[in-house]
This record gives sequence, structure tokens and C-alpha cells, in this order.
Amino acid sequence: MNTTTMYVCAVVLTVTVLQCVQAASITKKSIDEIIMAAAPKKSALDTFHMSPEGEIMVTVDLDIRMSITEYMELKGNPEVTRQKRKALKFLDRRWENCKVYYEFMRTDFNSEERAIIQEAIWEWQNYTCLEFIPATSGDRIIFSTGQGGCYSMLGKVGGPQAIGLSRGCVHKGVVIHEIGHAIGWIHEQARPDRDQFIRVNFNRIPTDWHDQFQKFLTSTINYYQVPYDYRSVMHYSGNAVASRSIETLDPMYQTVIGQRRGLSFRDIQLANAMYNCSKMLCPSNSETECSMYGQDAFMFKLDGTCRCVCPGSEGDSAPIMACGPIHTTTTAAATTPVPATTTTLSTTTTSEGEPMECVDLREDCAQLAEDGECAMDMERMYMFCKKSCNFCDKDKMCMDLDPSCPLLALGNFCNREGFVKLMSMRCKKSCEQCTPVDPCEMQRQMGIPIGAASSSPRAHFSIATAVWGFLILAWTLD
Repeated sequence: MNTTTMYVCAVVLTVTVLQCVQAASITKKSIDEIIMAAAPKKSALDTFHMSPEGEIMVTVDLDIRMSITEYMELKGNPEVTRQKRKALKFLDRRWENCKVYYEFMRTDFNSEERAIIQEAIWEWQNYTCLEFIPATSGDRIIFSTGQGGCYSMLGKVGGPQAIGLSRGCVHKGVVIHEIGHAIGWIHEQARPDRDQFIRVNFNRIPTDWHDQFQKFLTSTINYYQVPYDYRSVMHYSGNAVASRSIETLDPMYQTVIGQRRGLSFRDIQLANAMYNCSKMLCPSNSETECSMYGQDAFMFKLDGTCRCVCPGSEGDSAPIMACGPIHTTTTAAATTPVPATTTTLSTTTTSEGEPMECVDLREDCAQLAEDGECAMDMERMYMFCKKSCNFCDKDKMCMDLDPSCPLLALGNFCNREGFVKLMSMRCKKSCEQCTPVDPCEMQRQMGIPIGAASSSPRAHFSIATAVWGFLILAWTLD
């Protein structure tokens, strides 16, 4: 073997090893950890955003973008929502005839990234009756790097709708997850019946993140009789935002939640029920009785043949398999509700009395603190980097946690039906729910040297801010 050949082999081996190390590092992260880390700027995880079309959007559960109207419908007052649901035909949010149209923003992804996105699309097509069709106009998903971070709209909203995938989001499981939102799915841990299966430890979650762990209203969610799924690609991990923030009532599933490999059996079951795939793919066999193979079995066209399908074996690469004799006596492990216990909400200690951990939520917090961000962007650093900024014991400060709070308060969102709880969590200062202190005193109490650059109060009233104000006021007068 000559020197040139040896050199080429060494380079190839080095690249391969680096790729394996990178893949191993990524694999260790759960869905929620990837979403949190992928936001190139802290502002990507703000609660309120403006879409390219100029519409005010609300971020729910870290990665779902909703219009103000949608938020009020899905997360607002139950009685108001129930009345509005009669007119809202939520089935219209499904993609007609199971055809999902999409396009790539022309310059946003390289060939490798496009291949990963296509692999995620293939998984949806392979295990459901959804057909993904390239398009450049009309109702369609636009894959783009977007405004930073990983996010999607909820269901088909009409016209172009974004699935935002910044560089850190382009992994098969994450893309599958965001497509799940686009076809109409919420997060599994946000199901109205979640308390029968998990415990959300609000006493371990910083109060400024509580709104990201609210359940959806029973009147807005259809389970299609599919049981709660710990293995769902739509489920966050047990350490979302805080250590042990979510605990499975059945301890066996604690390390299962948060997987990002791909669709689970019950994900596939739900998609097929939601889009009526059995009748579409197997019209002459759709009434075939599959219950003899267990409660989870259903009719599906597998490898070109209509047959009853059951969960794949544990550890199998395929989440579904043709039902066989073994399934007549052994069914999929049912997600049986475990009696829930009551957790007393606390902002400082856990139910066991141990103090809440003081942690950073982003990997770059130490560098951001070194760059002076604790003073220059105090509110966002309070949200993401309490440990690095030494903000851990400053929970009682009177501040807004989103730059749009003053303008939303001006639009009377502090008292608007469906927004009261969200605004009370995010905009205490603007909603006059606490006593403001002098900015210099706030800096002193936060441990920031007086005279350091600070965004509190925000002195730069930009053109963008003026546009925000105009749009919010216009919306309130509409």
C-alpha cells in the first residue's frame, strides 16, 4: 500500500469516526433537548412571534406555532371553546384526500439535509396512506430554516405554512415530529388524559415555563380510541426544561419517553385512524376483524398486501409487522392508567422537599454570560441561563419575559378570554401584577454591575416594534 493510498484511507477513517461520534452525541439527546439546543438565538423560543405574513403567532410547547385565534380556541376557556367548536370544523385541518403538498425553500438546505428530510417523509408515506407531493403554490408545507429553531403549525392552516428546521433540527426523528404537528398532532404529554399516565412536576419546573406544560382541552382533542403512548415520537422526555419534569406513573417507561428514532406503532395506528387509511388502502378488507390479534391490531396494506398488522417486536427496526399466531395470545403492552397522585405546586421545592435545581437550559449559556448577555438581554437570560447568570434566587423580580409584553398589554390581552393565564405567566410587569422597581435597582438585585448595558427597560423603540403595536391594535379593533 503506497503513501497516497494510506493517506486517503486515514482521511476516510477519520471522517467516518467523526460522523459516528457526532451521531452518538445526537442520539443521546431527546426530542425536547434537540429543539431547545437547536434555536440559534434565544429569541427563537420567545412566546410571541410575527409570521412573514405579519400575523401574530403564539409558541406552544416549545415548537408549535398558533395564531391568536387558534390559541384561544385550543387552549383558552373551556366553556368559550366548547361554544366555538360548533362552528370550527376542526376536521378541516386534515389534508384533503390524504395528499400533503410540500416544497423546500430553495437555498436553505444542502443535499444531505434534503435527503434526511426526504427520509422522514418516506417514513410517513411508508406507514400511512398520506402521500407527500412536491408543489410550489396553494396549500403546502414549506421546509425552511425559518426564524430559527424547530417548529411547525398545527394541521393544515391554508396557504403556505412553515416547518422551520434550523441546522440543529435536521435529524430524521425531529423532522418526523414536526411533520406530525403539520398533519394535526399535539404533543403526547399535552393530551387531556395525561394525568392517568404521567406526572408533570410543576414544582421542579421554573414558573416562567409552566405555560409550556398545559394540557389541551378535552373538547378539542380526538384520540381516535388510540391509548396513551409512551413510545410516541411526539412525547417529550422526562427532563424537558428541568430535571425530572415529567415522570411516568409506570416507572418502566421513564427512559422510553422522548425517543426520536421514528414513528411508534401507536403513532402509525393514530395516523391511520385519523385519515381513515384502512378504507382507503384496503376498501374490500376494511371490515375484516383484526381484534382476534389484540386491541391494537388494525388493517393495513403492508408490503403490497392488505393484512392485519400488530406492533413490531421490541428492538425491531420496523414498528409494525403482520399479525401472526403469537398475537392471538400476546397483545401489545397496553398503556394501563396508573392511579395518579396529587402534586402540590411549588416554585422552590419538590414534593420530596429537595430544592429545585438551578440549571442552564442552553449549552451556550456560559459563553453568553461571558459575552455580557446577562446584562444586555436580562429577561431571556433569566429564562434560559439562570445558573450562568447567577439568577437562581431571583424568582420574585417584577419583569416581563417576552419583548412584546408591553404592546400586548396595550391591546388588552391581559384580560382577554383565553389569554389571562398566559399573560400572567409571561407579562407580569406589563399586566401590572407586580410592583415595578427602578431599572438600576433591578440590576442591583439581579447582581449586575450598575452601568452595564441592559435591555431593561427596553429603550430602543424600533420600526419593528411599531409595526407590532399597529398590528396588535388593529387585531383588537377587528
